Amino acid sequence: MAVFLSSGVAGQPVASALCFGFFTVMLCNLVNNQPASILLSRVLLEPCVQALDFASRQAAVLGCILGCNLAANMTPIGALAGLLFLRLVEIHKAPLTVADFVKTGLTLNTLVCVVGFVILAGESVF
Repeated sequence: MAVFLSSGVAGQPVASALCFGFFTVMLCNLVNNQPASILLSRVLLEPCVQALDFASRQAAVLGCILGCNLAANMTPIGALAGLLFLRLVEIHKAPLTVADFVKTGLTLNTLVCVVGFVILAGESVF
């Protein structure tokens, strides 16, 4: 995983931020943000990632941090908070379905993540 993510991003902090960031978003919504964070912390310590130049490595780390924190509520699987929220909605019989939650989460959080990664990429360059 580390080799896949770090290949082609050396010397390119923008590509590093976007590559690691968007991978983190997908991973968090497949396995939850806590195990994804644990896995990615090990990936970031791999020699191929550590061999990246400072700007690209920093962009990768910040992209993972940003992704784990912002993208976790795109789907109910992304974070425990989403599952708890849906359970509370069910208990109180509020008119919110899982599909509505995902649609809203994907719409809002995709925009937030894209803006966040663009800002992070810009910060990496300057």
